[in-house]
Amino acid sequence: MSQMWKDEDPKPFRTFKRVADPPEDPSDRHALALAREQRSRDYLVAVEEMKMLQEQLSLCYLRAGVNAYTDCKDIAEAYAAKIRARNYGAPDPSGIKNIGRNNAAMAAKASSESE
Repeated sequence: MSQMWKDEDPKPFRTFKRVADPPEDPSDRHALALAREQRSRDYLVAVEEMKMLQEQLSLCYLRAGVNAYTDCKDIAEAYAAKIRARNYGAPDPSGIKNIGRNNAAMAAKASSESE
């Protein structure tokens, strides 16, 4: 049964068109939803990259043995840089910081405060 699964062609990953940053007009719900989905996908990709780096680092430590500090230094530095980065290196949307349900209320409050 496992051999039959190996013979099948792997399905390609679904690709998505890149979406621009969230619009200035918070009433455009479709654009906000697309931007939110893009941000979620970027974050999930960054988390998976973290998992892959963690797995590479643990395998490198097992293979290198006593020389792990020198042999695995580049992987460890890349992993540490990803940990220190905001959202594990996923890009933040410029413009609206919090893409959520209360954007219209937040925009109305900000415009009333500026007047």
